[in-house]
Amino acid sequence: MNLTDKQKNRGFQLLFLAIFIDLLGFGIMIPLLPFYAESLGASAFVVALLMAVYSLGQFLFAPFWGRLSDRYGRRPIILVGLLGTSISFVLFGFASTLTLLFISRILGGILTAATLPTSQAYVADVTSEKERAKKFGMLGAAFGLGFIFGPAIGGLLSVYGYAVPAFFAAALAFLNFVGAYFWLPETYKPTTTVIKSYHLIDFKGMWKSITHEHIGALVIIGAFIALGFSQLQGMYALFAERRFGLDAKSVGIVFFIVGVVSAVVQGFVVGRVVTWIGEIKTVILGTLILCISYVLIGLSQSTLFLYVVTGINVAGFALSGPSLNALISERTHKDEQGTMLGLSQSWAALARVVGPPVSGILFGFGIALPFYSGAFFMVIAMMIAVKNYKFYSQKT
Repeated sequence: MNLTDKQKNRGFQLLFLAIFIDLLGFGIMIPLLPFYAESLGASAFVVALLMAVYSLGQFLFAPFWGRLSDRYGRRPIILVGLLGTSISFVLFGFASTLTLLFISRILGGILTAATLPTSQAYVADVTSEKERAKKFGMLGAAFGLGFIFGPAIGGLLSVYGYAVPAFFAAALAFLNFVGAYFWLPETYKPTTTVIKSYHLIDFKGMWKSITHEHIGALVIIGAFIALGFSQLQGMYALFAERRFGLDAKSVGIVFFIVGVVSAVVQGFVVGRVVTWIGEIKTVILGTLILCISYVLIGLSQSTLFLYVVTGINVAGFALSGPSLNALISERTHKDEQGTMLGLSQSWAALARVVGPPVSGILFGFGIALPFYSGAFFMVIAMMIAVKNYKFYSQKT
């Protein structure tokens, strides 16, 4: 659609705010979920499954929402995602059994899967290729800011019971939906070239995405990064509890640090690094940092050292993620950006389905093993990036 620069900037600013509030609510839940589940009798493996089913919902529906955004526009799909986030938090707050907790997480994954790939396609609609990595980084900074304040708020509110933070997050998400409904403009007018395919699991599309001559390697790299990161996400709180005796409030402080680092790196560093060395080198640098930091987390023997290396870890993730998404959007046709970004997110979600249960099993043999496993996956991602360096260093 032919929007003015003012409209484009307003759309991006509103989307930034929407993503921030969305992730603020999500961040509130991060330090609570493992302890909430344990209070309902969950083992470490069941906690990992709770992480996995959320990603399972995203895996199943991210491509579906992406295709719908290519067919009907970005705005309605983003609104569905924002409203879905609020609903999932309400269900989480009312959950009094593990069954209800599982239902709330599955539904949350399904509905919130509408937000991320569509938001990325939205940003691609309103930015040039030259500034896309920077804008993706700024969008990532909204995620980081959500992680700055969300876990801290969740940890503080947890003293009043686990339902209170959930309902607070639900209220924020609903206000987010209302704001986007009235002020978020549409950026994309579908064309007749869009393929009208609505399979829930698009196996053909998923295969196409990883064999695509332009983005296949990028999608695979993103999946391995997600697989490694899910090792940390699945068992980090329990690792901190077992080794250092941290509670939900203390884990919230850790994620506060994570959010600060993520916001700074994605908001102010990614664009400069990409301008300096290019997207693919930034991906290689990010995966190298991730690999080293995973090992150091597993070896940590003090809370201060844990905080520092966790911050370093998220810096690596903050560097690699926006650069990958920028490359994917640059190498795909405008009419299929929502679809391909959705398929990429679907592979990442599938990795997050597999990762937490694996980390839960490894945790049973040794509490540091999930992080060493994460380092191994980062080595694979980095090797693929290095192998394809020459191809992706060339501008299309």
